[in-house]
Amino acid sequence: MCASHTFTGGGGAVKVEPAQDSLTWGLNGMIEPALLPATELLAALRERRISSRELLENQLRRIERHNRKLNALLSLDAERALADADVADQARARGRDLGPLHGLPMTLKQEIEGASDAVTRLRAAGAIVFGRTTGSAAGVAGGLTALELGVDLAGSVRRPAHFSGVYGLKPSWGAVPGHDADMSAIGPLARGVDDLELVLDVLAGPDDSEAIAWSLELPPPRADWLGDYRVAVWLDDPAAPVDPEMRGVLRSAVDALASAGLELVERPAPVPLSDARRVHRALLMGIYCSGMAEGAFAALKHLAATTPHSEDEDEAMRRARLLTQTKRDWSAADEERRAMRERWAELFLEFDAFLCPVAPHAAPAHNPTPDLDDWDEVAWSDYASAAYLPAVSVPVGTTESRLPVGLQVIGPYLEDRTALDVARRVSEIVGGFEAPAAVAQAATVRA
Repeated sequence: MCASHTFTGGGGAVKVEPAQDSLTWGLNGMIEPALLPATELLAALRERRISSRELLENQLRRIERHNRKLNALLSLDAERALADADVADQARARGRDLGPLHGLPMTLKQEIEGASDAVTRLRAAGAIVFGRTTGSAAGVAGGLTALELGVDLAGSVRRPAHFSGVYGLKPSWGAVPGHDADMSAIGPLARGVDDLELVLDVLAGPDDSEAIAWSLELPPPRADWLGDYRVAVWLDDPAAPVDPEMRGVLRSAVDALASAGLELVERPAPVPLSDARRVHRALLMGIYCSGMAEGAFAALKHLAATTPHSEDEDEAMRRARLLTQTKRDWSAADEERRAMRERWAELFLEFDAFLCPVAPHAAPAHNPTPDLDDWDEVAWSDYASAAYLPAVSVPVGTTESRLPVGLQVIGPYLEDRTALDVARRVSEIVGGFEAPAAVAQAATVRA
């Protein structure tokens, strides 16, 4: 029997009693319930094999046990969440359905506003938001949360998913509310493709302020089975060379998909990766500059204006010029982006999806002083980010040192369900979520 734990939430200290032996009754095998996909947990909640309070308390215990190492959770609102869990359980006992996420505990990345349309829709669908994260993918992989909502502007959903061996969706830009910044897309991280689509179903649509005039209906997948899809694949590029070992894992996955009947054509993207990176960076710096203090912006503007251009400028100088670019410069990059989107649209007349790496390597060793201006690191995310395309990170294997490797599935604009369905078919053949050994502690199942 475990000792009870006390958590400090937004409203004070909350005591969580130890788990009962029946916690995992009827769940899938010997797997700790907190490591199951959200859709399976929701089924267990509907069938009353587990209560919302039991599931939340179990995750709070896991946070107590693992968060010091994972450093995923930034803050908890345990008191409010436990009260919400009780409300969800009482509603279910009375036969009242609170929505597709009824009683499911989940977390939000710290950048997401609590009063945003996206969060309002999650709560209205029955989700119980109990914490904020800094390491969203680590929280999902470690079973500290059933679902996570993040923000992808330059791969911040897809890349952590790739590094942690979970699934991540960057929706088409504009499909989910909360896209105030150009290219910024709110998207879920989860332990299965069905989980991603479930959250997309809840979130997709116009901002509440615009819903009076228009609605959004994302089209169904283009095909019904793997063999009816035709996809392009490109696993390496001189603009962002892929680590040979990781490329081998991706190659094995692609070969397995071809053997299973997927029609694959090896060809580069319709836009050179170097151009996608350059345009995305120019557009991105146009966003970043809006948050700069006046004094810092003025200093950079003076530096850029008084320093002659040079072909061998260092990174700091290039960054200064982009952060202080004129509206004319930004509009030129936007025009390039428009042309890129047209070329992607032409590709998707012939292909249903484009497969490529998520990043040039597997998870790197922790670096307390990372190079935040290493644009090769995010280059493979730039295809979808700059062109507003939906993209899914799918775990397809591991390196020899057991580091996860993700494959990126990019789909046509607003055809998020096609990108998700291709990702689902990929997962049926190769890879899938595998809990890290350090947190995959089997629980006793009582028949």
